[in-house]
Amino acid sequence: MDRKQTDAIAGTPWTESEISAVVDSYFRMLASERAGIRYSKAENRRLLMTTVHRSEGSIERKLQNISAVLDMLGAQWINGYKPLAHYQDALVAAVERNVGRQPDFLYPASADAQPLALNDEAIFVPPPSFADLDKMLTPAVRRLVGKFDPAERDARNRELGKAGEKFVIEFERDRLRRAGRDDLPLMFGGFPT
Repeated sequence: MDRKQTDAIAGTPWTESEISAVVDSYFRMLASERAGIRYSKAENRRLLMTTVHRSEGSIERKLQNISAVLDMLGAQWINGYKPLAHYQDALVAAVERNVGRQPDFLYPASADAQPLALNDEAIFVPPPSFADLDKMLTPAVRRLVGKFDPAERDARNRELGKAGEKFVIEFERDRLRRAGRDDLPLMFGGFPT
């Protein structure tokens, strides 16, 4: 499809088949990223242009919308497609279908987790923005979030919290050792560790 034809559909609502094609493509890229398999985001967008007949910028924004839905679920999203809110409820439904096909998608096995390097650059990052959170929690997103077991999510969050605390303790111990201060006890919960 040439640019003139693409421009003709600009501004029209995305169809269910267009949304499904983009969401399916997103989940394939995310699976590659999780598996450590290289892929090209630009090549993927160009391929999608032949399927959905939308501009590359429009497709990129839709991919960022998918990241926003996954971010609301607390799930991993594709690095490089920063979450962009204001998406259609139909997009949430398409994401839900893909998540439903992969039962372990939201809670991948901890064996797959890659340990972080103990360095300041990898640890200290800017905090996430919570601006307009209520606006992003559309009824469709609330319904999708509610489909996943909150008790299981809480248990996993506690497990993650404990692992994070242990990581911080080890990180700080390493910083003290590098500063030549092995003599300082590191306190955790009011008690030396």
